[in-house]
Amino acid sequence: MKPAHPEPNGFTLLEMLVVLAVFGLLMLAVTEGIRFAGTASTIATKSVVWMNQIEPADRAIRNMIEQIRPAETLEVTPPINGNAENLSFKTELSDPSLDLGHSQAQVTLRLNDKHALVAFTQPAPHAEWVGDPARDGLAGSSR
Repeated sequence: MKPAHPEPNGFTLLEMLVVLAVFGLLMLAVTEGIRFAGTASTIATKSVVWMNQIEPADRAIRNMIEQIRPAETLEVTPPINGNAENLSFKTELSDPSLDLGHSQAQVTLRLNDKHALVAFTQPAPHAEWVGDPARDGLAGSSR
């Protein structure tokens, strides 16, 4: 004898709609996760590039500040002058073209219109000859 209500062989429309809704939510979550990972990767890459660009400037400024001449060795005091937008001091700069490796310079750090730090250097006005003019082949010449 046959039952009054035969067993269905497929899924109902309601079951299919629920499966599609759950699948859509899973796809949304996966897509947002991938987008977030891409954004985080881009930000990390930009941060590393920025640090690689700023590191040499940071090292140079730190070296300039470490080499500031003490006030007792200068004719002018104070050795550091500055305000909110400007910092000026006398320091020693590394100069590979010099035999001694260093030269004195007046350094001014300023903020430009775009609030970027700009360094201006000017040779210190001491201009003393270091060495023996006769040995260096400058005997009899005016300096």
